Amino acid sequence: MSDYLDKKLQAVSDMIIAKLEKLEHPEWRRPWINIGGGLPRNISGRYYSGSNLLFLSLLAEEGGYKAPIYLTFLQAKEAGLQIKKGERSFPAFYHNISITDKAKNKIDIADYKSLTKEEQKECNVKSFLRAYDVFNIDQTNMLQIDPEQYAAITNSTGIQQRNYHNEALSSMIENNAWVCPIEFHGNKAYYSVPVDKIVSPRMEQ
Repeated sequence: MSDYLDKKLQAVSDMIIAKLEKLEHPEWRRPWINIGGGLPRNISGRYYSGSNLLFLSLLAEEGGYKAPIYLTFLQAKEAGLQIKKGERSFPAFYHNISITDKAKNKIDIADYKSLTKEEQKECNVKSFLRAYDVFNIDQTNMLQIDPEQYAAITNSTGIQQRNYHNEALSSMIENNAWVCPIEFHGNKAYYSVPVDKIVSPRMEQ
């Protein structure tokens, strides 16, 4: 593994260790992260996947960013944005496989899967991990030069449901058809006896 990748993995480890050191005992059982703006995605709206979902969500919480929306230095430049002085990037990771035949010609994974087992054994399959640096939009000057775009991006929750989903339960919540009102806001989950209501973090948290 390269020194560059080692440093990027160390940055992630340092953030997680710092987070664990800050946790109080009750928070170990808290199943949400205190962020707004939906799941982590890039400036074009593509959602991150795998471990990047967790790492970039934690980063948004730690940095106090309005939304977990990220972009590379090049994407910022192409959008006419500048990274604020003194801001530091954070690594996002890309994992994939590289397949070549005996002649070292690259083979697409779809073509590889169509080969016989004997033919696949003749191929060289390597797994690789790469890191690339990203910045949160709050680390750029977007708010200053284009407040309307900034508001549109950060106010869009961009929820992409990836967990258990029950249509009947969702409909009940949306229509407030439970025995008491259910409100989604803040960073706590509880039932209030005096006002007879349930308060829960937002779905995207």
